[in-house]
Amino acid sequence: MTTVREAVLAGEYGRGLEQYDRLTEPKAEDLRWAGVCAAQQGQVVQAQQQLEQAAQRGCPAARIDLASLHRAAGEFAQALTSLALVQEALPLLPLLDQALWYRERAIVGHELGEGMPTVLGFFEQAWVTASDAPLAMQASVAHAYGMHLTRFGEDHRASAYLEFAAEHGHSVRRTYALATLAACAVYQGGGSQARALLDTVRKASAHDPMLEAVLAYHEGQLFRIEGADEQALSAFQRAVSLARTEMRPSTELHAQLGLLALATEREDEAMARTALVRARRLVRAPRDEAFLKWREGSWWASQGDWGGLGLLEEAVSFFQDRELRREALWSQLHLAEAQERFGQGEACAASLSEAADLVAAFETPPTLVAELRLTPRVTARLESLPPRAYERLHLLKEDVQNLRQVNLKTLGGAEVLINGQSIRLRLKRVVEVLAYLLKSGGASLAEVQRDLFPDVRPAQAKGYFHQIRLHIKERIPGLSVPFDEVRVGWPQSLDGFE
Repeated sequence: MTTVREAVLAGEYGRGLEQYDRLTEPKAEDLRWAGVCAAQQGQVVQAQQQLEQAAQRGCPAARIDLASLHRAAGEFAQALTSLALVQEALPLLPLLDQALWYRERAIVGHELGEGMPTVLGFFEQAWVTASDAPLAMQASVAHAYGMHLTRFGEDHRASAYLEFAAEHGHSVRRTYALATLAACAVYQGGGSQARALLDTVRKASAHDPMLEAVLAYHEGQLFRIEGADEQALSAFQRAVSLARTEMRPSTELHAQLGLLALATEREDEAMARTALVRARRLVRAPRDEAFLKWREGSWWASQGDWGGLGLLEEAVSFFQDRELRREALWSQLHLAEAQERFGQGEACAASLSEAADLVAAFETPPTLVAELRLTPRVTARLESLPPRAYERLHLLKEDVQNLRQVNLKTLGGAEVLINGQSIRLRLKRVVEVLAYLLKSGGASLAEVQRDLFPDVRPAQAKGYFHQIRLHIKERIPGLSVPFDEVRVGWPQSLDGFE
C-alpha cells in the first residue's frame, strides 16, 4: 500500500499531498490518490488533472474517482460515462476498487432517477464486495448506503449503516455520517436529538466549508419544522452562500428550495420568484427537477395558478415511481391542497388516502408538521373528519410503534422470530453470534474471534463480525450489540428478547 493511499484511508488528505510531493518517482497509483486528496481539499482543477493523468498512465480505477468529481459538480452524465469506461476491466481490479465502483454507480444512478431496486442493488454489491476491505473502506460504503436508504424512507436500516460508518470511519467520515444521522432526526421531527447531533458535528468539523453548508441546510429544515421562520431564513441563506463558494450545486439547490417553501408560507412573491430563478439554473438531473416541480408547483397553486397542479402531479409521479416514499408523501399533501383549492374534492380525498397509506407503511414516519403548515386546506379537511377516520389518524397524529417480542430458535433449524414470525437473514451466522453472546453475557473481541472464527485471519474475522453486528441492527428493529475495543456486550435495547 502506498503512503498516499494510506493517508486517504485515514482521511488525512493534507498529509497525503505532502507524501506525494516527497515522492521522487511517483507511480500512476500515487498520482490517483494524490488526485483524491486534492479533491477532498477543494482543489478541483488539480484533482481532475491528476486523475486524468493517472488513468492515461495505466490506472483505470482513477476513472472511478473522476466520476465522483463529476458527480460533485452536478455532471451526472459525465460521471456515468467515466464509470462505463472502467466497467469492462472491473473484474480485474482489486476488491477495494470494485466496491468503490459499485458505490459510485449507485449514487450516480440515484441522481439520474434510477429506481430503488437498481440503486440499492448496486449498494448491496458494494457492501458485499467491501467485506474483505479495510474497515475504513467498509465505513465509506456504509455511509453512502445509509444516506441513500434514508432517501427511500428506510430510516431504521439506514441508522445501522450510518452508525457503523461513524464507529469505524476516519474522523472526516465520522462527522459526515453523524451529519446524515442528524438529517434523519430532523426529518422525523426529533428536534433535540437533531440539534445535539448537529452541535457534535460542528465541533468536530474543523470548519470544513462543504460540511458547514450541509449543516446550515439541515438547521434551516429544523427551524422550518419548528416554525422559527427567521432562523430558518438565515440558515438557508448561509447554506446558499457556502454551497456557492464550494461549488456544490445540489446543496445550493435544496437550500434555494427551502427558501421557496418559506416564501410560499409567507406569500412573499419577490422572495419566491428570486428563489425560483436561482433554483432553475441549479437543476442537473431528473431528481433535482422533481424537487423543483414540487416546490414550484406548490407556490403557483398557492397563487391560484392551475399550472401548479400539473407540476405537482409530475413530482408525485416521479417520487412514487422511484419509491422515494418520504418525498412522495410530502408532495402528495401539496397535490391534495391544490386539488382542494381548485374544487377537485374527490381527487383530494384520493390523494389523502394515498398519503395515509404511505404513513402507515413507514416504520418511523417522517414529520408532517412543516408541510401541513403549507397546506391549510388539507389540514382543515382532515380536522373535519371523525376522530377515528383513517386519514386523520395517520396524517394528524404520530404513528405508535408496537413493542416486539424477539426469540432465537436453535433447534430444528436456526432462525430469529419477531412476534412469532421468522425473518430473513442474509448472514448465516447471526443466530450463532446472538446465542453465544446471550449465553456468555458478553466477551472480548479476542474471545469472539477465537471461539466463533478460529480458522479465519483476525482482521477478516473482525470485519465479518462487525458486518454481523450491523446486519442484526438492520434486520431486528430495536436490537443492537454494544461494542468497544475491549468488550462486546450482549444484545441490548430491546424489551422481550429471549
